[in-house]
Amino acid sequence: ETLHKLWLEKFPKDVWYPGDYEVLEKGYKKRKLCYITTATCRYEGKADDCAELTAFRGFRDGWLTEQGDTALIEEYYDKAPGLVACLELCDEAEPGYRRIREDYLLPCYRALQQGDNEACRSRYIQMVKDLETKYSH
Repeated sequence: ETLHKLWLEKFPKDVWYPGDYEVLEKGYKKRKLCYITTATCRYEGKADDCAELTAFRGFRDGWLTEQGDTALIEEYYDKAPGLVACLELCDEAEPGYRRIREDYLLPCYRALQQGDNEACRSRYIQMVKDLETKYSH
């Protein structure tokens, strides 16, 4: 509720409503969102079906799922929404998204283009760990 209130104060035109556990779980299980990548691309004005998001979703739903990394995917869905909210509410969004783009997403995307799925996986995991460290004070 506090996060919702702070969000609406900062972004009154970007309304969302808190859901209970069942609503949130159903949304996460659909796996349509790549929270951090989606938020970064949205901030940059890119479409939801841009090449980058399509590649990351394909990576997650294809190779990563085939590796049996479902626990890793679920962990990401647990952490990523809060990390994006913290970036938006507790930090300056522009440099935060720029840093995410340069330090993590571009190298991950290049790795995917080169077929190096393991390098992408490692970099993305590091991004989540680094964001957790930054925002869990």
